[in-house]
Amino acid sequence: MIIDAHAHFVPQALIDDLTSGRYRSPSVKVTTEGGGVRLAFGSDAAKRPIPKGMETADARQTWLAAHGIDKQVVGGWLDMFGYDLPADEAADWSRFLNAHLLAATRKLPFFIPLATVPMQSGKLAAQILEEALDAGFHGAMIGTQPKGATGVLDDPDLTPFWEAASARKATLLVHPTFGARDDR
Repeated sequence: MIIDAHAHFVPQALIDDLTSGRYRSPSVKVTTEGGGVRLAFGSDAAKRPIPKGMETADARQTWLAAHGIDKQVVGGWLDMFGYDLPADEAADWSRFLNAHLLAATRKLPFFIPLATVPMQSGKLAAQILEEALDAGFHGAMIGTQPKGATGVLDDPDLTPFWEAASARKATLLVHPTFGARDDR
């Protein structure tokens, strides 16, 4: 079996819930510009727009088959992970993102889904990871900067997350965070 180990997927139903206002959060702002959807968290500026095609599964399945690839590991779009949110809101946000990703990928067996977890809190990240694994995710995709544009993955606050991931033998894909720096 051939597996593409790194891709992103944002289900259309998730985009629809955001742009229609069906999902509301005090610190998540949704804008559409030039047909693209952008998110801003808290008082931060809007992130990059969700790239076109990230929501389409049919074209991707055709491409995978044409290249002899059986499955594709997918996580969300990192600019949507909400690492800038207050921790409790981030946990709810992660659950919202995960519910959409899991619902969509259950209908698309060529996708292997990775959850989103609120890395600004090691305790909540561990809790959401456990929930995601119990629901059917294979692990999580995490950004390299766990506190928005700052933070480091060896922060002692993240110990509960690392312990939970290790105990459950969760797959973790550590992904560079756009525009972030390493303050060390």
